[in-house]
Amino acid sequence: MMTRLVFCCLVLFSPMLFAGTYYQLHVPSKALPYCEFMPFDYVEKKIVKTELYNRIYIKQPVTLEFIRLDSKPFTGLQLWSPKGQVKATRLSDTKYRYELPTLNKGEIYELRGILKHPAKSGFQICVSALSR
Repeated sequence: MMTRLVFCCLVLFSPMLFAGTYYQLHVPSKALPYCEFMPFDYVEKKIVKTELYNRIYIKQPVTLEFIRLDSKPFTGLQLWSPKGQVKATRLSDTKYRYELPTLNKGEIYELRGILKHPAKSGFQICVSALSR
């Protein structure tokens, strides 16, 4: 009896456990520098999103700054290239910078993370030209 109850709960709630955000960002998308807000708490049709997975296409070398808009430090946010994880420069508990060169045609960066519900905030992505 208990096994059936657990199975029914898993069937009912599994969409909430494994749902994720899958977006594509094209950077830069407007004149540099600029910032865009991305909320943490994703709910679509009563399904709570728990994974963050965004593809980032880079049109020119850029610097990306991720600024969390509440007092909690970043946890679990990672940026990946085809060569592996991209190292971030930590500017504060709530602010990180990535310097991203352009990739070969067809290659992308991936922004990955875990969203903990309810997170009633988000982060700001600021894009500027990469100065070298």
